[in-house]
Order: sequence, then C-alpha cells, then structure tokens
Amino acid sequence: MFKAHSSVVEAVASKSTWEGALRVFNTSCPHAGCAVDCKKDDEGKQGYFCPCHDRVVSMDGARSNNSPSPRDLDRLRHGYDAEGDLCVKFQNFKAGHATKETV
Repeated sequence: MFKAHSSVVEAVASKSTWEGALRVFNTSCPHAGCAVDCKKDDEGKQGYFCPCHDRVVSMDGARSNNSPSPRDLDRLRHGYDAEGDLCVKFQNFKAGHATKETV
C-alpha cells in the first residue's frame, strides 16, 4: 500500500546522495519516453528493455555504447521513514535530452 509521508519525501528530495545500494529508476526511457520493462535479452542477460529502440539497459541503469538514448535511466531520490518504509521522490524527466531536466 502506498503511504504519502510529505515530510520524508521532502527530506529525501533535499539529499545530495542516494541511500544504500538500492537503485530506484523512473520507468520511462530517456530516449523517447517509452515504458521500460525488466526482462532478459536474447543472450539471457537481465536488464530493462525499451521497445522504442529495441535495446536492453543494464540492471544498474547504464545504457550500452550502441544505445540511441542520450543518457542512462533516470534515478529517483529515495529514503526510508521511521517505520522503515521506502519513500521515493517521483519525478518525470524530458526525453531526448542529454541532461536530466524535469518536466
């Protein structure tokens, strides 16, 4: 169940770094804004598949050298509240730009 903790989300949004090893991504590809889906490629390697450019992005969000995407998957700021629940600062970013710009 989703719980909104505005104070935690604002605290997370102000952090300059991400907490821990968990990576949270926006599911829109930075190339053309298509929704990515976690699956295996033709060689059996797990990653995020983008149907817009028929490529798999690695599990750490890094695009391949031959990807038309101008940047890696967009990471989202996150943290944990006092009960240990994950809180994410969700944002959308402009597709097709080399720099990460919010919509």
